[in-house]
Amino acid sequence: MPQLFLNHKIIISILRQILSKRSQLLLREPRWRTANTLARTCIPFPVASWIYENGSLTARLRRLYGDNFKLRVVNQSWLHPYQDEASLLGMPSYRHALIREVLLCNGGLPMVMARSVMPFDVLQGGGKRLTRLGTRPLGEILFSYRGLRRDCLDYARIDAIDWRQEAARFAGREAAWGRRSLYRVAGGHMLVCEFFLSKLLFSL
Repeated sequence: MPQLFLNHKIIISILRQILSKRSQLLLREPRWRTANTLARTCIPFPVASWIYENGSLTARLRRLYGDNFKLRVVNQSWLHPYQDEASLLGMPSYRHALIREVLLCNGGLPMVMARSVMPFDVLQGGGKRLTRLGTRPLGEILFSYRGLRRDCLDYARIDAIDWRQEAARFAGREAAWGRRSLYRVAGGHMLVCEFFLSKLLFSL
């Protein structure tokens, strides 16, 4: 009986660790800053070109890579968002959101890592198709919505030690830059975070 109780406690501990993991890409939430006009003057030009891109990132990558553009899904599941993400979305931190993390690749080489946080309310009605993306890029659906609006834009610099092990293999030792967009879509808000790897930023 004591052994059974011990095994039960170990299983509960493992489940808590799995459920508490908020990202398959990041070890910790980036330190986001507002991407205003002043910030643009402090960001290297190749980086700013991507952070301040107003159109679809997917469309821009397709123009660059053509048929070599590929998407790999790392994870799509209901998880707790980071505290700051929940606050920005106006949702309680204990509530789950559909979190989707993907790699956007040139052939087999990841160039961008992306994370989307979609609360339950944005996935109702016309937003239901966001739950059935498969390997289709989110941008293809998102930018087809009439009335799509970006309510805020943030940026961050992510160091190599901030990635989980698999993501670190793709990111390398160079710092990556990211942007976070809060979109109003389908009667609610969702977050889209995109992390631009150095092989993309300095290969153009």
